[in-house]
Amino acid sequence: MTGRRVIGSGAVRSALIGAALTLASGCACENPAEEVDAHVARVDAFSGEDAFSGEDAFSGEDAPPAADTGSTTCTTYRLVDLPIGEFSILGGSAPTARRPTRVEVRVNAPDDCYVPARPIVSVDEDTHRIDITVRAFHVEGRACTTASVPMNRTLTIRALENSDAGDWTIHDGRSGGATTLDFTLATELTDCEPEGSCCRTDWDCRGSADGSECLENGSTPTPTFACSRSCEEDLDCSGGTCTTAPGGIPLTCQPGACTSDADCPDHYVCGFYGNCSALYDGYDVNAENPCSCTEDCGPGLRCVIGESGQGRCSILCHLQDSSAECVGDGGCSLDTSVCY
Repeated sequence: MTGRRVIGSGAVRSALIGAALTLASGCACENPAEEVDAHVARVDAFSGEDAFSGEDAFSGEDAPPAADTGSTTCTTYRLVDLPIGEFSILGGSAPTARRPTRVEVRVNAPDDCYVPARPIVSVDEDTHRIDITVRAFHVEGRACTTASVPMNRTLTIRALENSDAGDWTIHDGRSGGATTLDFTLATELTDCEPEGSCCRTDWDCRGSADGSECLENGSTPTPTFACSRSCEEDLDCSGGTCTTAPGGIPLTCQPGACTSDADCPDHYVCGFYGNCSALYDGYDVNAENPCSCTEDCGPGLRCVIGESGQGRCSILCHLQDSSAECVGDGGCSLDTSVCY
């Protein structure tokens, strides 16, 4: 048996008591036994870096049998809807037709045993209603330590670009969800020269290789607009970074490229065009890949329990639009929030 072990039991304790009694017998202590108990208590308390290890550790026949920890770690992931606390419009002016509307969604998960999943955004043109459902995977079988963990999202609603002006309402799309936000979709557009740095509609940004849209910088009292690519995190940006653009437009992709795999998250490699691409060795997304626990799956995969109650080793995905989390030409399922 090897490894770190704390000294302070059995024969060693007896030896320490004997040695301490010998030393204590020549001292002026009123009660040598109390000195022994205190000394042994200090020895028993050694742990961490204070513990003896290596050659000092007991091994072989002197070592007690290893304790059976009964480790049965088994974690699974189950997709759930989270209640929305508040909606707000990102930017300093009213949403305008022919430009995307970005909505900040404030959500708290019950504890730290949740990881983000792909949200659902649906728009009803007839009733001027938008339903937003924020979802997460609940990690079952893992110890949770922190309560009420923020899991906010910033979502882009592009369907309003060609919608009618007027009064609209955003709803929590979760069953029983009660949070709403009323807003007015305007038609009046900012005056600017499309050929310059300003834009009036997404049409002014046509031809951009990176899929830029006409986004607001959020300044007040007079906001300005520029062609930029909206994002929530770096994976949305094909190798760039998600940050505040020059001119103050928040959550937009800025140019950049990876130069090595070290620039990418775990299970991603730096591709030929400088973007981080997902890579899971030996994983076949088309196979059944059954599982009872995540511990049955390969590195980076999670055991996701479907509606049927059966588990499947899967790649989780949570971005609103991008399929950057998935391997090759695969995409992120809106129904299950796993890669296909």
